[in-house]
Amino acid sequence: MNTNFLPSIKSPMTEVLMDAMMPLAKRIAGVKNISIECAPGINISNVLASPALIIANHPTDMDPILLRTLGSSVGLRFNYLACREGFDGLRGAWGWAAQRIGAFSIVRGTVDRDSFRYTTNLWVDNAARIVVFPEGEVGAFNDKLLPFHDGIFQLLLLASEKRVNAGATPIGIVPVGIRYTLINDHAGELLDASRKLCAATGAQATSNLIENLKNLASIVITCLEQEYGLQGKSETTTQERIGALQSAVLSRIHAATGKPIPEHGDLHDLMRISANIVEDAIDNHAEPETLFDKRLAEQRRQRAIGLQADIDRLQNWLAIEDGYATADGNQDHAYELIRHFETEVFGDVRTRIARHATVRVGARIEMSKIDGFAALPKRQQIRTLRQMAVDAVSDCLAQSLPG
Repeated sequence: MNTNFLPSIKSPMTEVLMDAMMPLAKRIAGVKNISIECAPGINISNVLASPALIIANHPTDMDPILLRTLGSSVGLRFNYLACREGFDGLRGAWGWAAQRIGAFSIVRGTVDRDSFRYTTNLWVDNAARIVVFPEGEVGAFNDKLLPFHDGIFQLLLLASEKRVNAGATPIGIVPVGIRYTLINDHAGELLDASRKLCAATGAQATSNLIENLKNLASIVITCLEQEYGLQGKSETTTQERIGALQSAVLSRIHAATGKPIPEHGDLHDLMRISANIVEDAIDNHAEPETLFDKRLAEQRRQRAIGLQADIDRLQNWLAIEDGYATADGNQDHAYELIRHFETEVFGDVRTRIARHATVRVGARIEMSKIDGFAALPKRQQIRTLRQMAVDAVSDCLAQSLPG
């Protein structure tokens, strides 16, 4: 993987071209329309009038385009912090375009000093509005937030201190919730998709969508238990079975990478730790000393690539474990879960239904208005900002629910 830093190179002509391509991008992403909302008493132009860290959840690859739409609605062009590997897509063409609409790179899982310095300077020197998805990866579910990374809040504190010392406008945090919802009743299409999955897996197909999803979850877990050599174990409940599979996945990752992984903990956190370890093994750019070292390094890399499916499975189990979609019959949740099952079973998404995208902006968080914030130790300040950001984005998502 390339690791050189790529700065933003804003180009007005590229901006115009991207605006013209928005209808095509929406159609490809399955988004029929986009609405921009805000909480009562909030004026979006005022919230974004001064430098800001714009934080949002990240359920799909379409999200940066939605944030671009938000900026355009108030006549602003944002900057975007994006993972370095994403710039190499389409043989670098995607990265070329992304840089020219305000994106700059960061190498995940490393101390990317060039990116850190550039981020800070954008705020200090250019009063930028920088979009960051602090989950660090595509979460794939509307109503599930992965843990936020701390790093961006540390950079925010550093840049804010420099601006305040210079007598400039402070930097605020602007929370945004992104939600995708089906436009009409698609019970028939979802039921048909679930039946096709049942037929492909041997699960019992019924005339009830939720029952089919439960049967699919059970059969997929059973198949994976066999793959991981867990058949015949004593675990009986779904949660216990997923726990055993989780341990098997973590053991496989440890064996392939040699990196220690906690045996217990929140599944979100374990997934994040595992994903970072696998990505580091795949993208490790240390120069081997001998040809034999090079051969061994490539073998480790290939084993790590094979582990990416295991990481995806951990994410799927998050949805199965807590009854996402099967507990309340929510069609939006069912659609997301079906797409995950299709990727697991068929290798790609087969069911595509146009959705409505909602971008909801919350109240701006100003550090100067947080009681006792200045007296807190730096680490506590970072944790405070992170938790406030999580709560604010969660509120935006809750308020964007249809009806």
